[in-house]
Amino acid sequence: AFAGIDPRLVESGMHKGKAKMSKRGSRYLRRALHMASFVGMRGDALFRQIYERQRARGKHHFIALSHVQNKLVHVIYSVLKHNRPYVPIEARAVS
Repeated sequence: AFAGIDPRLVESGMHKGKAKMSKRGSRYLRRALHMASFVGMRGDALFRQIYERQRARGKHHFIALSHVQNKLVHVIYSVLKHNRPYVPIEARAVS
């Protein structure tokens, strides 16, 4: 939610709305995550797998990319919390 990539349900009274991106967080952070997830989706098997799984479910490109962004936030948090470098899946499989 801090990054502003969480879904927000928009509805009122009898109107049944849809979930949209909340846009609560920093627009600069959201933009950086968008660009990083786009590059990560193309270069890392973990992020590519998440993107392709969402697309196979029939999700729109940007919805699938938001799932990649969410995973990227979790990976960044884990790297910072545990003070360990991120090791891509291909490198993990070899070693």
